[in-house]
Amino acid sequence: MTRTAWVAVILLSLLTTSVYASCGSRLFHTLENRPGWVSTKPGLERDVMGSVAFVKTPMALHGNALNPGAWHGFQEIFWSEPVAPRRARFRFRIPDEKAYLSFLFNESSGPFSEIRFSRNPLFPSQWSRMGAERERVAAVPVEGLVLDASWHDAQVDFLADGVAVSVDGSEVFRSDETLKNPQRIGFRGSYSTVYLDDVEVRDQRDVVQAADDF
Repeated sequence: MTRTAWVAVILLSLLTTSVYASCGSRLFHTLENRPGWVSTKPGLERDVMGSVAFVKTPMALHGNALNPGAWHGFQEIFWSEPVAPRRARFRFRIPDEKAYLSFLFNESSGPFSEIRFSRNPLFPSQWSRMGAERERVAAVPVEGLVLDASWHDAQVDFLADGVAVSVDGSEVFRSDETLKNPQRIGFRGSYSTVYLDDVEVRDQRDVVQAADDF
C-alpha cells in the first residue's frame, strides 16, 4: 500500500471515530440520562402518546435546551428531590405565538402553584393554584407581561408570604400564598415548541439545590 493510501486510511478512520463519538453522545443525550428530573406522563395509569419517547430519545434536548413541547406536547417534569428554595432562575424562549411555558412550585402531596409565561392570548400569562385533582382553584393574571420569540431571563424569589416573579430584570408579579418547605419544583410545556435552559435553584444559605443547563 502506498504512503498516500495509508494516509487516506488513517484519515478515514479518524473521521469515522469522530462521527461515531458524536452520534453516540447525541443518542445518550436524553432526559432519561439526567436523573435530576422526573417526567410525570410515564407514571400515569394509562399510556400517553409520546410520554416514553420524550424521556428516551434526544428530541426533547435537541439544541442543548429542554423542549417540553416535544412529542405531542404538554410534557411535565419535576426535580426529583424536594427543595427549600430562596430563588429559582431559568431562561426560556417561546418561538410560537400559540405556546407557553409554566413554572410549577409549592407542590406537596398533590396541590401546587403555577406561573404561566405565555404568548398565547387564549391562555395568557397568569398565576394559578391547582388542586389535588389538577383542577384550578384560584387564578390571577400577570398583567403587562409582553414576550417575544427571543430568550428571556426569569427569576422567582420565594418570600415569607408568596413569590415575586421577575422577567428580564423587571418584577411582573407577586403572589399571596403560604409556601411549603420543602417543596417540589418543575416545568410544563404547551402543545407547541418552547425552550428551557440554565435552571438553577438556591436555598436560604445560597447553596445550589437544583441545576441543569441541558
